Amino acid sequence: MDDAFIGFQYIDNFLGGFGLTFNAGERIEGVTNIGWLLLLIPFAYAIQVAVAAKIVAFVLIGVLFLIMDRLLKQFDFNPAVRLAIPAVTAFSFCLWYFSFSGMETSLAALILMLAVYSTAHRKFIATGLLLGALFSVRPETVVILPLWAALMFMKEWKLNRDMTFGVAIFGLVIVITELLRYIYFGDLLPNTFYSKNEPFEIILSRVLSLPVNLHNIKNIAEPFNNIITLAIMGFGVAVMYRIKRETGLLLLAISVAGLAFSIYAREDWTGLGRYFAPYEPVSYMLFFIGLSDLFKRIPVCRIRPGALFVGVAGAVVVAGLLNSVSFINAVKTWKYPWYIIDAKQLIEPAKWIANNTPEDSRIATRRIGCLAFYSDRYIFDDKFGLTDKAVALAVAQNGVSFNYPDNPFLKARWGELKPTHILEDSQIIDSLTLGRTKNTIEIHSITYGLIHKFTLNSNTDWELWADLSLNEQEKPHSTRTSIDSGL
Repeated sequence: MDDAFIGFQYIDNFLGGFGLTFNAGERIEGVTNIGWLLLLIPFAYAIQVAVAAKIVAFVLIGVLFLIMDRLLKQFDFNPAVRLAIPAVTAFSFCLWYFSFSGMETSLAALILMLAVYSTAHRKFIATGLLLGALFSVRPETVVILPLWAALMFMKEWKLNRDMTFGVAIFGLVIVITELLRYIYFGDLLPNTFYSKNEPFEIILSRVLSLPVNLHNIKNIAEPFNNIITLAIMGFGVAVMYRIKRETGLLLLAISVAGLAFSIYAREDWTGLGRYFAPYEPVSYMLFFIGLSDLFKRIPVCRIRPGALFVGVAGAVVVAGLLNSVSFINAVKTWKYPWYIIDAKQLIEPAKWIANNTPEDSRIATRRIGCLAFYSDRYIFDDKFGLTDKAVALAVAQNGVSFNYPDNPFLKARWGELKPTHILEDSQIIDSLTLGRTKNTIEIHSITYGLIHKFTLNSNTDWELWADLSLNEQEKPHSTRTSIDSGL
């Protein structure tokens, strides 16, 4: 997916001697998964980074299932529970898809499972190290260990020595991570926290409407976006708490962190449960442990609890398969957001731009990942400012991202950079009216002429426009490249 190529661009520049940068020379942390990128760098020396990401994800998922199996065997659950949890997790569409699309999902899911495993074995220092390291992969997870420690302290009003050391190690890792982040990038937070931060009133409204709108929060994958599932997970927490208090409370802290972040965060542009995907293996554990306990308590379910349990697990598996089929059918249309999620449609235009624009071009666009990786041009994110601090701060001030490049909030930064090209969806270009003629548009006092069109699908072109004042030989014209969807 296009977001993965943002990270790949950082790796590519690092391997090329330009450091961890998106645009060479600009140290801006435009990703939130820098730990994942650091893990990939050694493998990217040997093989192409996109291939390396898939291979590493496959290995990490395999280790995840191994740790899950060992963890479940440690507790005295019936065989149906021990089989249902990995079986259903194996059919989790979001977990698999985002893991194999180049994102950090597999690494985050594995670290969470390892943290539960180490806590179950009372290796609290290891838990602190793991969750501290996870901060550089998924920053929102920084709340997990403090929440767990607070819950433990509320129960006993003290922490034993190993727990205290674990919390101290966690804090030390966080401090070191932040120190290194500030030294290298000049900030304590990734740029995303400015460019995609939600206003408080929107978050409050979302929280207050949860009882009736939880199922509408797309950041949380099914079946975890409904009250019944969460209630059953609560039974799972109670069961684990009785078996091993510290493990049950950590499972609770992890689930709460995942749900809270998914509710807080702006709806992901994919429309899928990407944010909650790493939390799914742990959540499935709680769900089926709770379901098993619930069946024991309901008289009517005691008749054939095994059959009912298998039925529920089968229903979740079928739902996962239907999600996969739905995705495949949606991709075939290449409509938004699928041509960006899959990203193959964006590669050929980026390669064409690499071969047909000057090396010192500065391209303003909203689709920055594939374009930067394959074109090797300076890319200006004019929608979110993920890789541009000034735009990110302007987005934070404006309260929303910039859907159109002629937004007045962009004028100052546009004047500084003076983008030589604009690459935009045809629908966005058609909405611009200021200084518009058939083949020219004016953006912040710069006149651009149409250079090339790339057909992405039946109703969307990607249009490349160039600053006419810089190259009088580039006359406005409308050439077109159709992208073969079978790439």
